[in-house]
Amino acid sequence: MSFPRYVLAAVCIGAALPAAAATWRVGPGEKHAKVSTVAGSLEPGDIVELTGDIEDSLDLAASGGFNRPITIRGLTRVEKGRIIRPRITLTEKDRTGIMVRGDHIRLEGLDITTADENVYYAVRIEGAGFRMRNCRVHHCREGVNSWAARGDTTIEFCEFDSNGAGARGSLYLAAGAPGAKLTIQHCIFRGDMGGHFVKSRYPRNVIRYNWFENQFYSALKIINEYGMGSPTAAGGAMRPMHSDIVGNVFIQGWGPGAPYDILQLGGEEASSAGTEGDFNVAHNLFLFTRGDSVGVRVHGNVDNVRFYNNVFLEYGVSGGRVYERGAVFESPATEAFKRRRGTGEPNIAGANNWVSSKTVGIPPELTGTLSGLNPLFVDLINFDFRPTADSPLAAAAAPAPTGAVMELAPVFEPRRGIPLDLEPAPRRAMDTPAIGPFEAAAE
Repeated sequence: MSFPRYVLAAVCIGAALPAAAATWRVGPGEKHAKVSTVAGSLEPGDIVELTGDIEDSLDLAASGGFNRPITIRGLTRVEKGRIIRPRITLTEKDRTGIMVRGDHIRLEGLDITTADENVYYAVRIEGAGFRMRNCRVHHCREGVNSWAARGDTTIEFCEFDSNGAGARGSLYLAAGAPGAKLTIQHCIFRGDMGGHFVKSRYPRNVIRYNWFENQFYSALKIINEYGMGSPTAAGGAMRPMHSDIVGNVFIQGWGPGAPYDILQLGGEEASSAGTEGDFNVAHNLFLFTRGDSVGVRVHGNVDNVRFYNNVFLEYGVSGGRVYERGAVFESPATEAFKRRRGTGEPNIAGANNWVSSKTVGIPPELTGTLSGLNPLFVDLINFDFRPTADSPLAAAAAPAPTGAVMELAPVFEPRRGIPLDLEPAPRRAMDTPAIGPFEAAAE
């Protein structure tokens, strides 16, 4: 029996179409009370809508597609100017609250916490294409963790507070895929009780438009991945590792930890070589609130460190240092790096940074450095760090070059909170922008 050609074509096209995605409603009073009861049935494009607070642990083993992610989404509301998200109070499953084994998984609109001390990792990532958006992670031993994620990770418009225990903090993220990129943007980190706000071993890092306040150890620690002690080690394929750090606010704060460096970059320990590659630090605010502190410390092998249009401000303290060269760990990879470049020291470059008049450790390679006692913010005490129209920061930035991963000229400004519309705050366009993460206030 034969069929018309157009019928056969329709059958073939229909067979190629993906199955329709499902929406699962989960929560108190719903057919499914917990996300874990539907997790094993999820397919690409499916959405799980969490309608209320639950206790649960999740194992997300299925993968979504690049354009058809699997999404776990809390149905949020706004009360008194704040986003209220359904809460998942994590219970323990192999020391992990939410295990993300699959690729292209999204978590959105969730309040994630735990009272179970056996939950070591609130969220643990093994897959590629993971995205977390509009979530709050708090009071967890460690917020989001990955040992060797298979690809890119994006975290945006999220709140992290009161996390950490010992060396653990809010984010500890590592990738096992050369070229994988970690993007952290439009987030706020506050008051951790241990560890670092962000510790990354990703080969590419974009850290932009975030607000970091009251660090325990460092706000950022971006270091080599494991297995870099030898030039032939498996980790060597990850090098060079590059990071662009643009348009952030770093308020050192008065946390219980030691007066740690705000940024620690490069190598980590005696068996480490370092990241090699480039660190570009542009249009950030470093607010020193503890004496004898370092803004940026670099260990190990690094090719280039560039500073453009940053503000280094001491607030009621003295003894701050813009930059300090840390230890160079002697390893075979270190010796290979020196032979290849002719030196073990990073190239330093940059221009038009504003530095408190008593702050030291300013690399002589930096040009056009401005110095003073007061950068004239609109309201320093209340954290309005916009320069006034007559501020020395206004219209004083140098042209920022292209970074290793992104443009260094800022497009948005950081906020001390998550906007209700989940839209970034555009930076006002100027012929010559202001130094720092904020454009000058209009006259």
